[in-house]
Amino acid sequence: MVLSSAHTVKPIWGFYGHKKINRMAVFALPQEMIGFYKKNIEYITEHAVDADKRRYATKHEAVRHYIDIDHWGKIPFPEVPRQFDDALMKYGQLQLIDLTTLDTTNLSLKTVVNEEDRFDSSIEIMNGDQVWHSMKTVAFENFFKAHFKTQFYEDEWIVEGQVYDEIFETDKFVTGNKVLRFEDQFSHQGILPYHLESMFFQLRKAFIDENSEKVLRLSADYGHYIADSHVPLHTTVNYNGQLTDQVGIHAFWESRLPELFAEEKYDFFVGPADYIEQPRKYFW
Repeated sequence: MVLSSAHTVKPIWGFYGHKKINRMAVFALPQEMIGFYKKNIEYITEHAVDADKRRYATKHEAVRHYIDIDHWGKIPFPEVPRQFDDALMKYGQLQLIDLTTLDTTNLSLKTVVNEEDRFDSSIEIMNGDQVWHSMKTVAFENFFKAHFKTQFYEDEWIVEGQVYDEIFETDKFVTGNKVLRFEDQFSHQGILPYHLESMFFQLRKAFIDENSEKVLRLSADYGHYIADSHVPLHTTVNYNGQLTDQVGIHAFWESRLPELFAEEKYDFFVGPADYIEQPRKYFW
């Protein structure tokens, strides 16, 4: 379940705004939820900026607050996979590394579709123009998720050659001292819509587990990320006007203006929240 205001205007907020928007969001909740959140409204308000504070604690936090979506194409960005693992695989770089000589060979992934069965496709791992290895797409996807994606928070994503040979029953790594490395070339441009989906499932599980402490913590963070996603400057390469001679526009737009005018000029009566049937589609 995702709830969103029916109001079509998408305000943009800084530190002051994050606290304000989390606080006001409580009053848009349905009857079944408002009691719990109103009782804890001070927590939801004060912890609305926790996510920003974490930006300085880990390099993995900042990318959750934006996506430079125009880096990858043009509206409506049909070429960008909506599933995070698919995006990582599409834009990342698979490499074969010889640990003895330190030679690195870039490998590419080529999808081959069965014309008789469009749901049956294969992945060809290419070394230049030569097919290095071929397998069913689902087999590579499962391998990627189990052996590369699990290293997402590590500095390097490495899979030992012996592991690859055992999984796919090959002899690619019988000789030599080689490993496979995957370089994430996607996340640095931001992962905000993917993180919204991840947070949705985390929050839903916290509700199912009746873990009120976790519900509050995740709710405060979720409000922050959702607010960020409504800031146009969190969705573009030109996030601070640096490409259009408007440097400083980010802080002016989302911090200074709300601080000056929110209390007297902004309309916070947005009406009751709507139920969102398809969260992923809504996020995008």
